[in-house]
Amino acid sequence: MADFEDLRRRAEKKLDETISADSPEPSAPDLTRVIEELRIHQVELEIQNQDLREAQQQLEISREEYRVLYDSAPVGYFTLDPAGTILAANLTGAAQLGVERPALLNQNLTLYVAHADRDKFYLHLRRLMTSLAPQTSELRLISVDGSPFKVQLESTPAMDLNKGIPQIRTVMIDITARKKLEAALAQYRNNLEVLVSVRTAALIRTSNRLQQEIDERTQAQDRLQASHAQLEKTLAELKAAQEQVVRQERLAAVGQLAAGIAHDFNNILTVIAGHAALLELEVENLSPGGEYSIETIARQGERATHLIRQILDFTRQSLRQPRLIELGDFLHYTCSFLKRTIPENIRIGLQLASEPCVIEADPTQLQQLLTNLAVNARDAMPEGGLIEFRLAHIYLEPDQTPPSPELRPGEWVRLTVADGGVGISPDIRPHIFEPFFTTKDIGQGTGLGLAQVYGIIQQHQGYIDVESRVGTGTTFTLYFPPGQVTEVESTPVVAPEQLQGQGEVVLVVEDDPAVLNVITRRLEKLNYQTLSAANGQEALAVYRANQARIAVVLTDLVMPEMDGIELFQALQAEAPHVKVIILSGYPQQASLEALLAQGVIERVQKPPEFGALAQTLHRALQSSRHS
Repeated sequence: MADFEDLRRRAEKKLDETISADSPEPSAPDLTRVIEELRIHQVELEIQNQDLREAQQQLEISREEYRVLYDSAPVGYFTLDPAGTILAANLTGAAQLGVERPALLNQNLTLYVAHADRDKFYLHLRRLMTSLAPQTSELRLISVDGSPFKVQLESTPAMDLNKGIPQIRTVMIDITARKKLEAALAQYRNNLEVLVSVRTAALIRTSNRLQQEIDERTQAQDRLQASHAQLEKTLAELKAAQEQVVRQERLAAVGQLAAGIAHDFNNILTVIAGHAALLELEVENLSPGGEYSIETIARQGERATHLIRQILDFTRQSLRQPRLIELGDFLHYTCSFLKRTIPENIRIGLQLASEPCVIEADPTQLQQLLTNLAVNARDAMPEGGLIEFRLAHIYLEPDQTPPSPELRPGEWVRLTVADGGVGISPDIRPHIFEPFFTTKDIGQGTGLGLAQVYGIIQQHQGYIDVESRVGTGTTFTLYFPPGQVTEVESTPVVAPEQLQGQGEVVLVVEDDPAVLNVITRRLEKLNYQTLSAANGQEALAVYRANQARIAVVLTDLVMPEMDGIELFQALQAEAPHVKVIILSGYPQQASLEALLAQGVIERVQKPPEFGALAQTLHRALQSSRHS
């Protein structure tokens, strides 16, 4: 509104100057037109004023942006007079010197220049003012806290536009890190040059040995290849060892299961087999081939007994009675037996070593091992063929690669069983020794034959290896540690004769009533008198009351209140010459070995084969008569 009134006053003044006293009085239209023009000028001036205000605001924004950029720049900005006095500085420059910006103004920059570089700074200023051309210098500065640092000054001459006074625009760049890097690079280059010169000298000195080095590297490469081959062999051995650990873990798991069921299962089988044998003796007019014959019961009991023994053999927990055996003679008798049981379209070959091959083995287990391998070979040759047994001595030198990774250096007895059958595919081969693994149809195999072979060879501290090709055949190679030659048994196990007693009294100790009943009745059929006890405590009382009559004590191993071990120790304390036979279905090989060492006469595996039990009793009584 003030602008409008000012414009009006100026317009009226202009109008008075235009209309003189002698001028004619302006007409109303003229006045209207002049007023309208003045209003238009007023609007134009208002628009111009608005543009000026907006331009001023934009200028203020630009100044603020410049100030922010100026203060936050990564380098220091200084405005100096020709003498080096600081007229202006940005925040970065003040921070470089460690001083608040207000306190920095009107100070001379020389105060922060190292004494040794002040002359250089003065020269920098003089050249700048003399040449009026940009100057660049590197100086050492010291901040307020005494920390030295290096900077690069880039100075340009300028003029104060308001006062017309010459000024200096200076950019301060901190190059401390760069100088350290340059120094490190320079040191690296120097070291590299020294290294290159040393290497060059070394290459020159050794140029005449180049061929020798080539030969040595060739030899080293050969050694490396040998080491690589050895590494591959070691890795293969580690893999085999890992697989062996896995197999052993499976074996341990099955062993725990077998140990848990063997005792009770063998007691059940003892009752079944015993009653079947008693029925055969007592029942007249039996029909051996009938549908419900006692022979069938006995045969199925024998199958169950054989199954338990297969599991215990695999888990290496079966009771063993090792003795020295000449393996050549044993093989000869075994092959004669196999020829009578294997189909005629399968031939059996035997190659024996020129010298005796004596090993320490359980003859029953050894015969079972050979029979299982022969049956396995027979099943692999449905159209017939050759099963060949080969026996030899081998000796492994310490530096010799063993045919099987586990074999240690020294002497071994090697038994090879080879067939020309269908062979074993590579995907099946890792599983052939696993219990219950079989490729046969249901009802044609339990999958325990080769597992039993594996367990028996392990019990004899031996090793087994398999080589097979599909369509060509399979070869099982067994390695036994040799035995020390003394008195040697050569013939395999045959069915024992059921020897009769002479009325001797046998004390039978068994906690299972059914087992106790069948054993006492069976012994009575063998012409023995029997006394019975259900546990060790009761047996001890019976023995004390009938010590003069009792010829032999036949006791179970695992019983409540007082077990067989405690009973034996108590009896031996009272009667050191007592004859004790252990009857056990629980696999406690270590405990039984200890008892045999302490004086137990014999041990018999449940369920007992009564012919074997009769022979055991006969031996015990014979030794008693001759002692």
